[in-house]
Amino acid sequence: MFTMSGEDFTELGSSYDGSENPIYLLRTLPEKLHRPDGTAAFGSWEGGWLGVMTRQLEDLTAFGVAWSTGEIAPAATP
Repeated sequence: MFTMSGEDFTELGSSYDGSENPIYLLRTLPEKLHRPDGTAAFGSWEGGWLGVMTRQLEDLTAFGVAWSTGEIAPAATP
């Protein structure tokens, strides 16, 4: 249902090992995910910090639901 490049996976592990804030890592996880066909599973957000954080947390919630239920992830909508 989801794929992640090896480079992004390695970066995620290095960031976690380097004591990066785990909440930041979770917030930014969905924008690193792709569908098996290679299209982005979620968008990358820009703008004010509150709006960006809100959208990232919405994407994280949608990812969690899709991953746990096996449903198709929503389309990327930046």
